[in-house]
Amino acid sequence: MFLHLSFDITNLYIVLPVLTILLISIRRYRTYLQSYSNNCQPCPHYPYRDPFGLDVVIQNAKAYKAAQILPNMEAAFNRFGNTWQRNFLFTPLIMTRDPVNIQAVLLAKDEDWGVQDERNKIWTPVFGKKSLFTSDGHVWSYSRTLIKPAINATEYKSFDKFEEHFQSLLRLVPEEDGKTFNMGHILEAFMAAFGLDYFFGSENLDAVAIEHEPAAKKVIKAFDDGLIEMIRRTVLGKLAIFFPPSKQSKEHCATIERFVDEQVSISKAYVQKADKEGKSKRKHVLIDEVVRMGHDREFQQGFLRTLFIGGTDTTQVLLANMTWLLARHPEVVKRLREEVLSAFPDGARPDLVELKKIPYIKAVINETFRLHPVTPITNRAARKNTTLPTGGGPSGTSPIYIRKGTRVFLATYAVHRDATIWGSDASDFKPNAGFPSSQERRNRFPGVRVCPGMQLALPNAMYYLARFVQVFEEVEARDEREWRDELKITCPNANGVHIAVRRAKGGNVSGRDIAEVVKEEGRDE
Repeated sequence: MFLHLSFDITNLYIVLPVLTILLISIRRYRTYLQSYSNNCQPCPHYPYRDPFGLDVVIQNAKAYKAAQILPNMEAAFNRFGNTWQRNFLFTPLIMTRDPVNIQAVLLAKDEDWGVQDERNKIWTPVFGKKSLFTSDGHVWSYSRTLIKPAINATEYKSFDKFEEHFQSLLRLVPEEDGKTFNMGHILEAFMAAFGLDYFFGSENLDAVAIEHEPAAKKVIKAFDDGLIEMIRRTVLGKLAIFFPPSKQSKEHCATIERFVDEQVSISKAYVQKADKEGKSKRKHVLIDEVVRMGHDREFQQGFLRTLFIGGTDTTQVLLANMTWLLARHPEVVKRLREEVLSAFPDGARPDLVELKKIPYIKAVINETFRLHPVTPITNRAARKNTTLPTGGGPSGTSPIYIRKGTRVFLATYAVHRDATIWGSDASDFKPNAGFPSSQERRNRFPGVRVCPGMQLALPNAMYYLARFVQVFEEVEARDEREWRDELKITCPNANGVHIAVRRAKGGNVSGRDIAEVVKEEGRDE
């Protein structure tokens, strides 16, 4: 009996490896046939020191710690080409900066790509289970259809609320001209206060008060640290399983969840009372519109977290990067100021219709997006066997076969600095109102999953830019260090935005209090 059992086990040890090799060979042969039928060829491979690709993980971890992920990535593209493959624990990862491939993933063949499986485990604690950032299919498409109506219902385009918080921003800028300060920190407080007010109705907070409000600071820190931890574990990839979230990280996520629940309860009570008594709704409070939609708790959690992070973090990083660039280009500030003062003389408040008539404002914003995209790299996972249009073969022009589950990283930062597209001065800041439309499309790579925060970020950026040059006649850089990436879901400058300014005479809405302006223009808050 024991001999028979031993014989069976011995056979098993022989049969299992043979079956494994046979199954792998069959799968590879099927892949070859599908690849051949689509005229696909492999793309270049990143060289490794070990077969598991752990050396690359270590390199990325060091680069992340040194805030050098983006320059290292750009250097790799310059060395290996626009599309190449690296492996991690025998799993292929495709890196591409080719605009054709990026457009295929984000737009032309978007149904072949998704995010849910890839992001759910790591991103859900911060964004929630039913978030645009962690969902595919029905949940994603349904959430997407609700964003524009919800934002439009708040009448955000009047800029009243944004202007109120801009006034608090100005109170944080040193009164003494020429004094060095970190505008990055001020913009963080400014957008945090605006976000809590606009999205959740925390109207008693502004950029000044938020520094003295422990509960608000705790919530903002929870969101910020939660995003940093999320990206840290995303960089680790499959190794993240060996580095579970810390106790502090779990506490941050619990803080976010409790905060949203509390705000939903407050909003429900207000909405029910307002509807019962026939009172007019609060203006510019998005959570009230979400509550009126009547969805379950999981949906409200994911929807509100997504819009808060997308609508505040996106704008704050865009404004900070834009200010950092303006401080190094006084000629741009001068031209902006001339065009804005011509359109809005005597300190008149800008409005969206007239702002859109100033091409140079849009050019400055576009060029900021090009050099420092708010989201410099993103990724998708193939939901089925598919192809990328180009990057394979010796010439780099053949299609690439992509198996289901393969992750593709879309490096918009690298393509925005590709000299073959933008010229030898691709790294220079050169806003041009006559920006070619084809390159403008490449600049932002619009797709079905374009960041929902852009609907707020772009109008607010235009308004901030106009008000900034109305108030400040000159802005000067006070930090000679290069821009360094602080990679979260967005990417601000790790060194901050250290500047000095000189105020224009009468630039602060002709010195009048904003309440007077709102009253004069017939907008009763």
